[in-house]
Amino acid sequence: EDGIRDYKVTGVQTCALPISQLHAPPGPAFAVVDTETTGLRTDDRVIEIGVVLLSAELTVEGEWHTLVNPEREMDASWVHKIEAHHARYAPTFAEAAPEFFAVVHGRVLIAHNYAFDRRMLDGDAGRAGFPALPGGLCTMRLAGGLSLAKACVLHEIERSVSHEALADAHAAAALFRRVWPQVGDAERAQQLRRTDPVVAPPHVGPSIVHTRSDAL
Repeated sequence: EDGIRDYKVTGVQTCALPISQLHAPPGPAFAVVDTETTGLRTDDRVIEIGVVLLSAELTVEGEWHTLVNPEREMDASWVHKIEAHHARYAPTFAEAAPEFFAVVHGRVLIAHNYAFDRRMLDGDAGRAGFPALPGGLCTMRLAGGLSLAKACVLHEIERSVSHEALADAHAAAALFRRVWPQVGDAERAQQLRRTDPVVAPPHVGPSIVHTRSDAL
């Protein structure tokens, strides 16, 4: 046993398919993404990805999560509590990326401070030969620039933990479900015009995924 488990997906079914057979959800469905990283610089690496899928009606449809082996020193552990031994058996970004792209295919991405998560994911994607992500929606902007913690307090959203990618993705999803219906039709249309659904690269398929519980 090398400690690697099967990928952890709830409510999401993915498999090795050519891009022509990946079906995008109808309407502007969403994927709320959060990452933990080795730091804040452009040369830092993603070490955890959490995704929560929302339908066009903002119903939670599923979730996806993995740790990522950054193939370098594990910095900022005091923030995210991920140590080097936790990611020892985790996939590299190149190994996890096919599943990630399959899960978010056809969806508009959302993150709290989308510019940061997009920049970090694009950095690892580029190094691994995957395409950059399209424009998405930012819950920080929708919440008036508040941090995720402060926005959740303001909107009475309970959070059990912070700086865990899947938990923070769920918090951002809950925040989006609160604030998006309050946005006027004209503003909502304007923001959506700045986005594009993710298009998975050809022949994406299942990849190794390793969660925090696997690392225990």
